[in-house]
Amino acid sequence: FNVPARRKFLKKDAVEMSAIMREFERLALVNIGVDFTLVSNDTTVHSLMHAPLKKRICDLFGKNLDKQLLPIETDTSIVSISGYIGLPENARKRNPLQFFMVNGRNMQHPYFRKAVLQCYDRLIPVDTQPNYFINLRVDPETIDVNIHPTKSEIKFENEQAIWQILTAAIRDSLGRFNVGPSLDFDREADVPEIPVFNPEAERMPEIDVDPGYNPFLEQIPSTAEIFGAEIADAFRPRETVHTRESASTRSAAGYSRDEYRPRHEGGMHRSAATDWARLYDDFMRKRDEGLASLPDAAPGVGDAVPAEKSEPSLLPGTMSSTGHVFQYRDTYILTTSRDGLMVIDQHRAHMRVLYDAYMSKAEEQEFVAQATMFPDVLELSGAQSAVLADIAPSMARLGFVITHRGENSWSIDGVPSQLIDTSARDMVLGMIESVTETGLDLASALHEQVALTMARSGAIRRGQSLTPDEIERLLSDLFRSHSPALTPDGKSVFAIISNDYITRLLG
Repeated sequence: FNVPARRKFLKKDAVEMSAIMREFERLALVNIGVDFTLVSNDTTVHSLMHAPLKKRICDLFGKNLDKQLLPIETDTSIVSISGYIGLPENARKRNPLQFFMVNGRNMQHPYFRKAVLQCYDRLIPVDTQPNYFINLRVDPETIDVNIHPTKSEIKFENEQAIWQILTAAIRDSLGRFNVGPSLDFDREADVPEIPVFNPEAERMPEIDVDPGYNPFLEQIPSTAEIFGAEIADAFRPRETVHTRESASTRSAAGYSRDEYRPRHEGGMHRSAATDWARLYDDFMRKRDEGLASLPDAAPGVGDAVPAEKSEPSLLPGTMSSTGHVFQYRDTYILTTSRDGLMVIDQHRAHMRVLYDAYMSKAEEQEFVAQATMFPDVLELSGAQSAVLADIAPSMARLGFVITHRGENSWSIDGVPSQLIDTSARDMVLGMIESVTETGLDLASALHEQVALTMARSGAIRRGQSLTPDEIERLLSDLFRSHSPALTPDGKSVFAIISNDYITRLLG
């Protein structure tokens, strides 16, 4: 306030307080061994005690971050990296928490920020960004802190090497922690608790076995006793000559296969067919009496099951009720989760599964060049042309046919057969940019593009009916993935309708 010119350019109190808060957060994150207190208009906004980095993060930005962070740590001769990165599902559309620290100094580094975002490529939607709190330790002689007036940016001597180490550490952390939700197929509240077997407290049941027991020696009721006289009269044993062959066709109980053949082609007697209602009632009564007279009959075997109490048959596109899975409109799969009702897009789910399967066999992938009908001409800058000339032999082994037309002009005459339906220009320009900025292996970038294209074209289509076994296999493969929530190109695979929302929806 003693400098009127500077005071004149101050913004509103809320805006200036926001700037002070951002600076306070940067200082507090770097100096985790120092206590910090922030007071505004006699109100204590923050009172931080010295604590580990994760505790300091939660004290500053909320305790809900405790379960949203994954640790990263690596130590090399060039750089030591430690800190935390956010789970993909907690990526933000606005105001992401992104902090870089180096040797006890907060910094901004667009190059390393792009490295972090690249690790989340195809894991988060394109309009969101992840949270991260990353601390770098390097030799002070390998950095220059005087390249920016506010000292907020730092120049590293080994930027490309640190890029690769940083991306490897982040991808390793994302791969080691499974971030997908778990399916819950048992939501019954009254499921009995199964006790743990204790050999000292429990006795195994003793079983008595009669070695002389032969079930075929039991007296089996006659046909008349079981089915009634009228039905039994409609059948009679066929008169056969007891030869060696006919004797061999008889069962151990003494019944021949031909014993219950009708007397004539008309089937039953004319008297049995004249009153079907009486015949059916008599049949049901005799059947129940006959089954009840069988030895060792299970209780309730002869009881008729009411139609309304019987188990309904499975509808097309459903699984049994014990599986809690239902295919809706041959497009979505509905199932239960611990948080509510999960709606899964079957096309995107299968796309995720196929992509992971193709990437696991990336090294075995063979690329065959497919000539293009109309070559795509590229007019590049001098730097891009130099990079393309350097990587052209490697691209040829990957199935690209690229011809130098003079100066900085190139033509794409062929592409890998697996990528014939994709934009050759975009692929080549993307590879040039990837090699220029990251120095990554060219083959790995192409493998990802091939896997994405093949997964998109081979995935189950919407509107395709699936059998219960196919649904079960798809869900099993999906939730074994390291990132089941999103497709390789960053689209949501499923959504969860919470239990609270369903309750509110029904009033």
